[in-house]
Amino acid sequence: MRGIVTIELNERLRPGINAPISGFYSVGTIVNVVDSVLGDSYDSDDLWYKLSNGLYVWSGGVDVSADCSALPLEDRDHYLISYRKIHPDGRPNLDTKEPPDTLYFAPLRLPADSESIRVNPLPASVFASTVVQAVSKLAPQRKHVFIYIHGYQLFSSLKLDLLSSFVLNYMTHPDNTIAKVLFMAWPGQGGPSRKTVDDRSIRSGQQFTSHNLFSYFETLSEALKKEGRALNLIVHSFGHQLLNGMLNPGAEHEAKIPESKIFENIFLMAPDVTHLTVKKEGATLRNYFKDKEGTDYHYDFSRLNQIGKQVHVFHDKYDYLLYSSTKKFVEKGDLKKVKTPVERLAITANYRNLGNYGADKLAPDLPLVPPFHFHDIEELITKGETGDLIDYPFRTIRDRPRNDVDAVWEDANYDGINAGRIIFNAKRFPDHHRYLYTCKPVINKLLDLLI
Repeated sequence: MRGIVTIELNERLRPGINAPISGFYSVGTIVNVVDSVLGDSYDSDDLWYKLSNGLYVWSGGVDVSADCSALPLEDRDHYLISYRKIHPDGRPNLDTKEPPDTLYFAPLRLPADSESIRVNPLPASVFASTVVQAVSKLAPQRKHVFIYIHGYQLFSSLKLDLLSSFVLNYMTHPDNTIAKVLFMAWPGQGGPSRKTVDDRSIRSGQQFTSHNLFSYFETLSEALKKEGRALNLIVHSFGHQLLNGMLNPGAEHEAKIPESKIFENIFLMAPDVTHLTVKKEGATLRNYFKDKEGTDYHYDFSRLNQIGKQVHVFHDKYDYLLYSSTKKFVEKGDLKKVKTPVERLAITANYRNLGNYGADKLAPDLPLVPPFHFHDIEELITKGETGDLIDYPFRTIRDRPRNDVDAVWEDANYDGINAGRIIFNAKRFPDHHRYLYTCKPVINKLLDLLI
């Protein structure tokens, strides 16, 4: 992994603040990170990086990125699907929070620079033929094309770091069958309130369907099938709010959702939506954070069975960020005033997060959408391989936040969940959430599921 030193930093013989100093790095120095290990805690972070020379630096002084430059060109070439408005020169407009009426496209060679990207509108047939032509040059076993919808962004960007991480870790796996990744950028940036961006994201999804943009995916799917290949969908975190809008566009636009199974597999990673999305007929939930529309939205993922052959939900009990997300929904609903678990559960029940709970905490009498398949990441991580470079930069969660999560499970007590802890653990919690699906045990499971 390529690292950039962000503060004046000592290199040490061992991962500890009192270990002998073996070197010094100034700001801007490039280092080669080969592993991450636990060592002395400094500034609340006990993660250290092992460098290619066998020595160590404290992780808080290094920003790392997935370095795809050593991959063969066939594995560095992918595509951007931009569901963003554009500037006159073709640059995606990262300032606006409103989506366009059409999709824009660009080839991407990793590592990619967002500033140099120029996108163009294309007819669905041209888009499909371009992708199929690139895929046809690869070995037949590389049959799977992925559309990847990213999650929430505090600051607007194209989030290409996530694409690089996905490509590097999957494409270097010895059993990889993925051919190309079509990274879909969309205006998922935040503010001014969590509920406002939730509502705006759902409306963006509804607009996607109302403008008949599913037709691009449908055309590509048919073209790939003719070549013996398959289209798949992977959605991460807050991207499920966009997906919910795409699937629930309003009665007048439901006919624009494909009636055929255009996706071979659909993977929902850390779904940042209520668990009631997998209830039969879904649920219309109260809008706790009223934005200017004040709309109560229908949360229903049942149509995934209409457009996909297999639907897989990857959930993680200890994904701390998602508990903070759930608390944001309910903290203005008298959560702080109640004292008993029964009272707290009554307030939080509708907003249990699917990305945390999976099927494990769903009421036994809750009628579920069949046949979703649930995969417990905590179980995969426990049973899987550890210490491999391909797990990087995934970080596990420490005992104290684990205890806070256990309190939520035991009696719906969210007192220990707070945004301040996320800020003071700016790497650990976000990286655990972002890169969970690119650590080796999850990669092994996902590739096993590809059919």
